[in-house]
Amino acid sequence: MVALAITIGGAQLGAFELGECLLIDTYVRHRPTPKPDLRIVLVTIDDRDLFNEPNELTDTIPNAWPLPDEVIVETIQTIAQFQPRVIGLHLYFSQRNDASRQRLITLIETTENLIGMEKVVGSLRSTPSLFPREQLAMSDMVLDADASVRRGLISIYDQDAKSHLSWGAQLALEYLASQSINPVRQPNGDVQLGQSIIPRLERGDGGYSPQLDTGGFQILMDYRGDLDAFTTISLRDVRSGNFDPDLFRDKIVAIGPTSPSLKTEYRTPIISADSNTHIAAFGRNNPQDPPELSDDSDTGFSKPDTKPSKQKRSTPDVELFDPHQPHQPTAR
Repeated sequence: MVALAITIGGAQLGAFELGECLLIDTYVRHRPTPKPDLRIVLVTIDDRDLFNEPNELTDTIPNAWPLPDEVIVETIQTIAQFQPRVIGLHLYFSQRNDASRQRLITLIETTENLIGMEKVVGSLRSTPSLFPREQLAMSDMVLDADASVRRGLISIYDQDAKSHLSWGAQLALEYLASQSINPVRQPNGDVQLGQSIIPRLERGDGGYSPQLDTGGFQILMDYRGDLDAFTTISLRDVRSGNFDPDLFRDKIVAIGPTSPSLKTEYRTPIISADSNTHIAAFGRNNPQDPPELSDDSDTGFSKPDTKPSKQKRSTPDVELFDPHQPHQPTAR
């Protein structure tokens, strides 16, 4: 009886959370690899795109980073002509006002299926975006106590009562909307998309403690695998036209850096602790805050600005709603 009481008490206090999360990690790494999702194409920006000499050490600063606006414009124009459903650009931009920046802004404004990103919460927000509000998604993530990314922050409301979808969720919803598949909130707070149910992560789910901060709409991430689990093409191959013309047609195209030189990797369940392999995720090029979310949220997906009805295991990041009261969670 004493042992039972200690076990129950320990679970309530989250004493076993890390151990249970590590068991989940083991399961994710050893389960059969899902079939590749052919609806997604990743355009990767790696060291060969960033360095003049491919053999330069990755501890040095890349000489092609940030990417010149001209390169971004050229890449997007090349991809857009092959009619993808949606294009996601996983990059931040510094504040500038020159001819190349104006060309980039014009391209963004005339490419309605191009989605950018911004950091929404915390003290280190991204600079004002080049993208209009309806083409913008959040890049924020939440980390577990061991700094691993196991949860996905899908949507939040900020302190100004504005809703924000995550970058990955925005790309997916734009793609599905073209098939007349739209999110439907369920009475229990889950979200239905077509025949699929997206369960909302609750306190105590998946080995997490009852004290887990589940602010916003969070899910338990379902990692598909490393980069081999996706169709990928390098930035240089896109720029040189070295690809099949049907590669991008009717696809979700995600553009972002995977270069270890940028030191924007995260621990994930899918890679063992002694591995340096990159998973299918893009790095962010500025520092982020530690996770800290407030738990006043109630339900599911919303389009932006719509009101609610009431070093170690590492990953560069890509994969990776609705409170009773507006709140300001702080996510990574």
